[in-house]
Amino acid sequence: MTGIKKASGTVELTARALFLQKKNDLGLTWWAGCEQGCTGFSRQSCMDPESRLVSPFNPAQTCQAHVLGKADLKRFEGTDDAALSNALVMLFNRTAAAIFISDGLNPPDKFREFSRTYDLPIICSELDRDELVAALHSFLTNMLAEATIVHGVFMQIAKVGVLIAGNSGL
Repeated sequence: MTGIKKASGTVELTARALFLQKKNDLGLTWWAGCEQGCTGFSRQSCMDPESRLVSPFNPAQTCQAHVLGKADLKRFEGTDDAALSNALVMLFNRTAAAIFISDGLNPPDKFREFSRTYDLPIICSELDRDELVAALHSFLTNMLAEATIVHGVFMQIAKVGVLIAGNSGL
């Protein structure tokens, strides 16, 4: 699959690759930011309890994909330029790989300026915020979670799952 980089044991899925794969399923449009989707989603946050892959916008939460919905964008309305700039610095100055806007909305124009400055993509979706969070989480977890293929038989014994592994035919 294009868009996955493997460097020094880490797996990274670019924002552009996610966009291209899920464009139709999630009703995505690329609104602003790095056209090559140069930032990426990393496997590391699958293993780090302090970080999340996807989260509804929370200024205190570290995650790779912030999802902003109607209520989140409403908080940005009516704020003066200084307060808006401070809030956007907090949003964009993180380790995120992309910012997603849900509910078929477009963010305020000031977001485009910050997207260019921080080289962070903004991707809009037709889905509501909770649906988008769930869909992105499922997709990213499946793409980035570590997987091991084991040949064997998995069965239930006394209500406990047991894996019997070994060479074929034993």
